[in-house]
Amino acid sequence: MLQTFPGGFIGEVSIRNASRGDLGWVARVEYPGGRVVTAWLEGVTQGTFSDRRGTLIYRSGPDLAAGSSVLLRFHIESAHPHPASCAVSGRSCIGV
Repeated sequence: MLQTFPGGFIGEVSIRNASRGDLGWVARVEYPGGRVVTAWLEGVTQGTFSDRRGTLIYRSGPDLAAGSSVLLRFHIESAHPHPASCAVSGRSCIGV
């Protein structure tokens, strides 16, 4: 979590492509009862996001190059700052 304030917070997930080829990805971060205000990638072309009842779903824009990483940041309101679950392309997040 990067920042907290009354009623919400800014969180982030670091996404790394450890494969040998470029990779598209989908992140799902669940905050039951929360509301996703916005989500963005730092310093790269943006993908798309949706809020499904407190679950952030972010689909990558261009594929992530082999060996590179990107920060997915998001603004959530009315939720506990620890997610109920977090996964990127079906793999659980580490350190959540």
